[in-house]
This record gives sequence, structure tokens and C-alpha cells, in this order.
Amino acid sequence: RTKESPLNPPLPAAEADMAVHHLLRRGISGGSPLHPLRGLLLVSQASSAAAGDAVAELRGAREDVKQLLKEKSCHPILVRLGWHDAGTYDKNISEWPQCGGANGSLRFEIELKHAANAGLVNALKLIQAIKDKYAGVTYADLFQLASATAVEVLCGASTYR
Repeated sequence: RTKESPLNPPLPAAEADMAVHHLLRRGISGGSPLHPLRGLLLVSQASSAAAGDAVAELRGAREDVKQLLKEKSCHPILVRLGWHDAGTYDKNISEWPQCGGANGSLRFEIELKHAANAGLVNALKLIQAIKDKYAGVTYADLFQLASATAVEVLCGASTYR
């Protein structure tokens, strides 16, 4: 791993995943011989709560992207960010992450230095505050969310449901 910098921030652990993992461990060990499914109920409830938190974070991030678009009129660079992050996908490679695709790798300095990605550091700077605010949203998801939201706002039509 390369040295951390503003262009190469540390990878934050997804809080929802950690909560589910913690409750999963606690829930399964919390079962009893008389009620073996008790632990699974806790896991199910934890998973639902984590999923609800993730949806709330994505919705919040989307609203913040809309506000950013309104303030900065940066639609083209956000669309380009989404495309360049996803454009490395190779269907002939079956293993991930070797197959590329929308994986958030454009946050790394080595990717940003590639000539085809010239200027995308500016897109990353634009959305970094949103990423910081919604730590549970991955860079990959934020890049695609920002790109789709830019298209939606520009065209007036929803690109996703």
C-alpha cells in the first residue's frame, strides 16, 4: 500500500458491515440449546438495521451531490469520474479485482496520474466532503452515485430506482 495522502486516503471500515459482523458473532454465540434460532433472529435484525442505515447514507449522499451540482455546476466531471472508474472493466477476466470495473480505484494517486484520468483529481476533491460525511458509502458507490445523479439532474430523468 502506498503512503496515505489527501489523494490516497485511508480505507475506512464500513460501519454497517462492522456492526453486522459484531452482532453476527454475538448473535450466533447468543443462541441457546433450547432456542438455537435466537442468534439468527439477532443477525436478521442487525442486518436489517445495517441495510436501513446504508440506504439512509446513500440517500443523504445523493442529496448532498444534488446540492453540490447546484452550487458548482460540475455535472460533466462527475459523469466522467463514474465512467473512468467503471471503464476499466474487462469481461474476459473472471477474477476480481483483476477484471477492473467500478471499484473506486480512482481515489488512488497512481490511478489519478494516468494520462486518461487527467483532471479527475478535481472531481475527487469536489466529493471528498460527501465521502467524509457518509463513511459507510464506498468510493465506488459514491463515484457511480455522483455520476448517475449528475445525469439525472442534467436530463431531468431518473437513471435508477
